[in-house]
Amino acid sequence: MQPFKNFLYQTGLNISIIFVKQAIQVIISIDRIIFLSFINFFC
Repeated sequence: MQPFKNFLYQTGLNISIIFVKQAIQVIISIDRIIFLSFINFFC
């Protein structure tokens, strides 16, 4: 039972790391889009 729990824990950890990386990338690209439109709006 213990190895299975460890496996689940590792997998969950890996998935959440991947998820966080994806989320950061999305936030960065959205941020860039907002920033660019902001500049275009004022210039």
